[in-house]
Amino acid sequence: MDEQALLRAFIADPADDTVRLAYADWLDEHDEPERAEFIRVQIELARLPTDDPRRTALGEREAELFEVLRQERLRREVPAEFARYGGLFRTDYLRGLLACVGLECTPEAVAEFRAAAPALFAAAPVEELVLRPVPGIDWYSRQVYQEYVNAEAIGQLATVTELARLKVVRLHSPVDDINAACLALASNPHLQNLPRLHIHNRYPPDSHETPPVEEWFVDELAADTRAELLGRFGDHVTWDA
Repeated sequence: MDEQALLRAFIADPADDTVRLAYADWLDEHDEPERAEFIRVQIELARLPTDDPRRTALGEREAELFEVLRQERLRREVPAEFARYGGLFRTDYLRGLLACVGLECTPEAVAEFRAAAPALFAAAPVEELVLRPVPGIDWYSRQVYQEYVNAEAIGQLATVTELARLKVVRLHSPVDDINAACLALASNPHLQNLPRLHIHNRYPPDSHETPPVEEWFVDELAADTRAELLGRFGDHVTWDA
């Protein structure tokens, strides 16, 4: 089986580790032993109990391999405009393959995501999308803080048909209009069968405030927004507060 056939196989059935291990064998045969080992290590970690003592050494090896691969092979596995570690997008690997994408929700980032989505979902079994605020920096205090998720940008995701493949969507506050953002997700035609939607509407204050504020903030969901979410997603939707 060639590489493209293997790609199609694990995209069609992301839960099948047999195909992932076959891909690792293919990589060994084509002089990519570190990429093959990365897949095997992540699969073994996924199978081990959380208290298994072998997890420490495996976790250290996973981190070493990821550091070696992320600037080269892993970066090549997603569209060029999407491979931005620490930029508009963040990618997470599960059992050796790209599984989760974090999208900073600005109109510009969403526009690039819409353009990259067909190639991205054709190349990897992406199952989770995390909609995030844009991190900023207070250059005087050197502290990181968060800007807002743009609710209007979330509405632009309605054209991304590939979202129908997702198993999890997470929306993180702060959002400039939490109710508009939630209603945009509820009306997205490609998320109607989504297995899980979680609204992280409880969030810590900006870390650059002095003195630090201890209480957490909440983006309140209106009663009609909650009703709309429950009507669309039933018990598949949850929120923090």
